[in-house]
Amino acid sequence: MICAVSTKTTGLKPELHEVIELAIKPIDGDAVYYRIRPSKPENYDKVVQDINGISAQAANSFMPMEDAKSLILNTWQSIVVLGHNCIFDFTMLRATFGQDFNDVIYNKEFIDTMDLAMTYDTQRLMRGEKKAFKNYQLKHVCSMLGVPFTHKCEALVGVYNALKNTSDS
Repeated sequence: MICAVSTKTTGLKPELHEVIELAIKPIDGDAVYYRIRPSKPENYDKVVQDINGISAQAANSFMPMEDAKSLILNTWQSIVVLGHNCIFDFTMLRATFGQDFNDVIYNKEFIDTMDLAMTYDTQRLMRGEKKAFKNYQLKHVCSMLGVPFTHKCEALVGVYNALKNTSDS
């Protein structure tokens, strides 16, 4: 089963920061959100709080990490991850929940929309055309493809469908 996966974190450094929200959306289903209480709230980066819209105070009311891990593992197993810059999400999830979490959740397969966009541009260049994307940030890729960015999981599915269809023709 292909599922869009999105994380919100307390920062960008896996050795200091952790996942506080995990969204999983089957490609043809609804997203499920898991909000996780940070175990190191003192490391919550203020800039990241402003970006992800979750205050440190709000995050303190979320489900404890062990409870969230158990709930997620009991619900999701062996999915094919659809993400954007998947290495970041994999690294942050491993830092938060442990490698055993990634081993159970992921089917060792993933689809990275950033890689799809780069491949799309490479194909264009090989045909003598200009690149379609100035950069590979998800919001920019969405904008260039005409995919609405309402939530990251929805955007991932839209970009996947747009780029999958172009490479099929």
